[in-house]
Amino acid sequence: MSKRKWLTIVNICIFIWQITGISLNGQSHQYFGLQERQGDYTPENIAIFNEDSVKVPLKTIIDKPTLFTFVYYRCPNLCPSLLEGVAELVNYSNSVPEKDYQIITLSINHRESIKEARIKKTHYYKLLQKETSPYFWRFFTADSTTVKNLTKALGWGFKEEGEGNFVHVTSSILITPNGMISQYFYGTYFNYMHFDMSVEKAKAEQVVPTRLKTLKYCYNYKPQKNEKVVISTVVFGVLVVVAILILFMSLSVFNKGKMY
Repeated sequence: MSKRKWLTIVNICIFIWQITGISLNGQSHQYFGLQERQGDYTPENIAIFNEDSVKVPLKTIIDKPTLFTFVYYRCPNLCPSLLEGVAELVNYSNSVPEKDYQIITLSINHRESIKEARIKKTHYYKLLQKETSPYFWRFFTADSTTVKNLTKALGWGFKEEGEGNFVHVTSSILITPNGMISQYFYGTYFNYMHFDMSVEKAKAEQVVPTRLKTLKYCYNYKPQKNEKVVISTVVFGVLVVVAILILFMSLSVFNKGKMY
C-alpha cells in the first residue's frame, strides 16, 4: 500500500478518535495551575467575610505586606501542610508579625462556613510561638463568584472534582500594601531569609522574581465508577477498531482491483 494511502488511514483514524473523545467528554476543562502575575493588582470590588461574619472590602484589609493563602478548610491533604508551614514561617522568620506583614487565608470552597473558618483559626493560632493579635492572621470565606474572580486575578487556578473536593496548586502570594502582586512562594515550606527579603521588597512596592518553582498539587478526589460511561467507552473503542479494519480491507481490495 502506498505511503499516501497509509496517511489517509491515519488521518481518518485521528478524526474518528477526536469525534469519540468529544462525544464521551462533552464538557469544558477548567484550568488549574499557577500563572504568575507580578505587577498586577488585586481587584477593587472584592469583598470577603471574616470570622465575625462581617463582609469587608479586601482593599481595606491590605495595608501592609500581606501573605495570601488559598486553601479549603475540609482539605485532608496539602492544605493543612501549607498552613502548618505558614505557622512555622511566623515562628522562625525575622519579620515581625503585624508590624512587617500580615496573613490572609481564604477558602476556595464557597460552601464552607464561617464557623469552620473560626475553628481553623483557633487551631493554627495555637501553633504560633510569637504573640500576635487576632487580626494578624485572618481566615475568610466568600461566595463562588468572588472566589473565582480573586483567584483568577492572582493567577491561582483550581478545579472542583466532585462536590467539596478540589485539585489546586500549593502556593502562597505576597501582596504589597497597595495591593500589587509582588512575589509567589511555591510549596508548603518557606525559606525564612528569602521571605524576610521579600517582605522588605513588598514594603517598597517592588516585584520579586520567583526563585524556586516546584509546584505541588493538592488532589483528593476518587470518582465513583459510572457504568454507563464505561460501556460507552468500550462501544466507541470497538467502533473505532471496526471502522479502521473496514477501511483497511476496502483500500486493500481496491488496490488489488487496480493491479488486475
